[in-house]
Amino acid sequence: MLEAEDFNRAAGIIAQHGESWIASGKLASLSSLAEKLPAPALEVHPRALAYRAEVARLRGDFDSAQALFRRAIAGLREKGDREGEAEALHSLATIARRRGDYEEAFQYLDRAVELTPADSIIRTKCSNTRGLCFVTKGEWAAAEREFRFALQSAEEQHDEHHIRLVTHNLGLPAMMRGDFGEALRWLGRMLRSDADLPPIPQEATAHLNIARCHLYRGELEKSEQHLDFALAGCQLFKMVGQLGEASEAYGNLYRERGDLARAGESYERAIRSYDEAGIDLAQVELIEERALMSLRSGDKAPAPWRKSIDCWNVGPPTKIRSDISPRM
Repeated sequence: MLEAEDFNRAAGIIAQHGESWIASGKLASLSSLAEKLPAPALEVHPRALAYRAEVARLRGDFDSAQALFRRAIAGLREKGDREGEAEALHSLATIARRRGDYEEAFQYLDRAVELTPADSIIRTKCSNTRGLCFVTKGEWAAAEREFRFALQSAEEQHDEHHIRLVTHNLGLPAMMRGDFGEALRWLGRMLRSDADLPPIPQEATAHLNIARCHLYRGELEKSEQHLDFALAGCQLFKMVGQLGEASEAYGNLYRERGDLARAGESYERAIRSYDEAGIDLAQVELIEERALMSLRSGDKAPAPWRKSIDCWNVGPPTKIRSDISPRM
């Protein structure tokens, strides 16, 4: 249809099937097709634009994603597509959360809930993302409450995809508390046992968090195995921001092994990926992790990447990668 310049029908197909393509990991196909659509076709089918924005979000291109989502929301609102608008608002909330703006995230989530009926799967997603906000704020009880509500909602709708996503996130409060055995029991449920199923982006995040748990338990070989899986997923789906987190985790692994040269190289790769994704280093642990490496190497001089270091994070990360948030 694109070759025949039947852009309206092509946009309609993307609007109809975009969510299932994203859920099955077909990010490259969706992105390449949606980018060929002219503006008039996207105005008629704003959901197609929203799915293009979602691909950018999943890959960590937050600036582009925000601009596309705002265009999509205007079109969805004009067409009275409340469900589509709520979906886009939820995605904007996940970006705000990743950037540490929880007040803005909650505002987007509240508006998305207002637009949807009680049995909407979007409300499940909103509870899940609200829980992620509470995790990074250190409010464990509130986070678990939201995750359990989201899990119950997904189970009532027999939505296996979101059941796996939310179940993974139930391991995050335990991980943050340092109960890594309990965390692993939850995190591992994200990984699918059927080898015939195609990989999906969220599995890379699950492998990354599982690798972190094994690292903190001193199980370095298992940690590296899961990091390799995480890296492969990030590269497959071109997830720039998550690639930075995987590189940072590799740096931590090499540091624990005493291979400070490879640790430094991994941290440098992480910085480049974070910079490409537009992620502020204050939102991740890289500064503290590199400072710890310098401390272990005996270099107590002020680190060039920060004017002062008040303390070093030697426990579980306070800004762990937890963005397993639907629509994923």
